[in-house]
Amino acid sequence: MRPGITVPLSKPVVVLGQRYEALTLRPLKRRDLGAVASVFKSEMGVLLTARLAGVPAAVIVALDDPDDATVGAAVNAMLDQVL
Repeated sequence: MRPGITVPLSKPVVVLGQRYEALTLRPLKRRDLGAVASVFKSEMGVLLTARLAGVPAAVIVALDDPDDATVGAAVNAMLDQVL
């Protein structure tokens, strides 16, 4: 099994009273893609990332642009391994 990836956040976010300083993304499985397949394409990345990190989607939406890009690149790298 592939290890998860921890992405430290340069600008931590607080959602529902919880502070997030890093996101740990578990390995992607094909069933994760199926779980988000029925949502609008514009929301798919947010929901997939939140699912992999085990956090509410609001955490992903609250990320600063540079952190969003870094986390997105990590998810894209995982997608490349599965697809």
